Amino acid sequence: MIKNDGAHPRFYTYSDFFGKAFPKLGLMNVDLQEAQPFADPLLFKGKLRARLFKEMDDMSFYIRNSASKLSVPLLVAHGGIDTITKPASVRQYFDSVGTKDKDIILYDD
Repeated sequence: MIKNDGAHPRFYTYSDFFGKAFPKLGLMNVDLQEAQPFADPLLFKGKLRARLFKEMDDMSFYIRNSASKLSVPLLVAHGGIDTITKPASVRQYFDSVGTKDKDIILYDD
């Protein structure tokens, strides 16, 4: 979600409503083979819930747009087999971070 430009205004309105009125409503199916950390059935039921989706959208937009204000040391590590976030997006975010004390590690596999 680091490449997120924010949800479409209409979708944002819907997700905001469903996030408040029906916070446990499943909005998006997730392939559990792709999301290994969430394979525990006690933690994750295979769908992103409305409230979680809205919060993830809000936070990813905020983090990306506040990168230039970041002033603490930063280490970014990105694995090449990550199917969700592209290395180019990680590099773009890293370059936009304002701190001088930063390092990036991009793994090929």
